[in-house]
Amino acid sequence: MEDEENLGFSCCHLPLAIHSSQYVGVMWGVLYAIITTVGKLIPLLLFAAVGLFFVNFQNFSNPFPFGCTAIGLAMSLGFFSFTGFEAVVVPSAE
Repeated sequence: MEDEENLGFSCCHLPLAIHSSQYVGVMWGVLYAIITTVGKLIPLLLFAAVGLFFVNFQNFSNPFPFGCTAIGLAMSLGFFSFTGFEAVVVPSAE
């Protein structure tokens, strides 16, 4: 009879103990993630705020001084490099 009572006690309290340890671990993990995120964003925002004073807005008057053909070529090159067409010839040993 005593063994059955101990079994009931362990079956009910073991999941509670596991949950408590995970909750404490997750709580510290969330706190660490928030602190590191703020620690990364503060220098980034400071860098952007200081750099804003050095921007020459007169340079943004004409976005395409030489036309749009170079943009199309750059987009096609980027499409080719990120889609993996160059890996097609590897299995054929060419």
